[in-house]
Amino acid sequence: MGIRLKKAFISNNATGKQDIVIELANNDFPNSGINKVENHFTLPTVLGKIDDGILRWDAIKDAKEYCIYKNGTILKKTTETQHPIENENYASYMVSAIDDKGYEGFACEPLVFAKNVQIIEIENFAPTSKLAYSNYSGNGFVELTLEKNREITLTVEVDNTSMYVLDFKYSNGSGRWNTNNKCAIRSLNVNENYEGVIVMPQRGLDEWSDWGFSNSRKVHLNSGKNKIKIHFEDWNNNMNVDVNTAMLDYLRVTSIE
Repeated sequence: MGIRLKKAFISNNATGKQDIVIELANNDFPNSGINKVENHFTLPTVLGKIDDGILRWDAIKDAKEYCIYKNGTILKKTTETQHPIENENYASYMVSAIDDKGYEGFACEPLVFAKNVQIIEIENFAPTSKLAYSNYSGNGFVELTLEKNREITLTVEVDNTSMYVLDFKYSNGSGRWNTNNKCAIRSLNVNENYEGVIVMPQRGLDEWSDWGFSNSRKVHLNSGKNKIKIHFEDWNNNMNVDVNTAMLDYLRVTSIE
C-alpha cells in the first residue's frame, strides 16, 4: 500500500522505482448539461483602399455598420463606406464589418497613408538579377538566396533626425502561401544596430512576378546618410532550411513624424 499524498509532489531525494496511482474523486456535477448554441458565421473580410485622400471600401451584404481602426485603435463606427483621411504625415487604417448580432468580421489588410516616402532601388547596391521576371520598378531587382547576396548594404539619406518605417518590396514564388514553409527571412541592421528581422513569406508557387511588401520595422534615422544592412544569419533559418529565397525590388522609407 502506497502513501497518500496531499499534494502532487514527489521529493527530489526519492530513490528507486516509484509507482504513481491517480484515483479520481468521482464527484457529481449537477450542472453538467451541454450548452448548445446555433452556428454563426462572421461577415466576409472588408476590401479597402485609399484613393485621393479618402479611405474607401466595398459594401458588405448584411453589414449593420463598419468599424474603422487607425494605428491599431478604434477610430469610429459608421454605416458609410468611406472616410476622409486627416491631413497628417502618416497613418495606418483597417476596416471591419459588424453584423446585426454584433459579431465583428476580420479587418482588411492595413492601408497606409503617408506623405513622405522615399524609394531606394536595391539594384543600385547589389548585382541585378538576370532572371526573366516582370512587374518590378526601376532597372531591375536583386536575387536573395543562401548563396547569393547574403549581405547587402544600402545608403539612405534623410533630411531630419526622426523615426521612420522601413519595409521591402519583394517577391517569393518558392511555394503556395498556405501550405509551404519557404518564407524568406533576413536580419536588418541600421547604422550597425540590430533592428530585428525582415519576413518575406511565399506569395504563390512560381509567382515570382507577384510583388508585395515585407513586414515593417520602426527605426531611428539620423539626418544625412544612414547605413541599412540586410543580411542572413544562422537564426534566419526557416522551417524548410534548404530554401530561403526572395527577390528584392526596393526599400521603402516612410517618415512617421
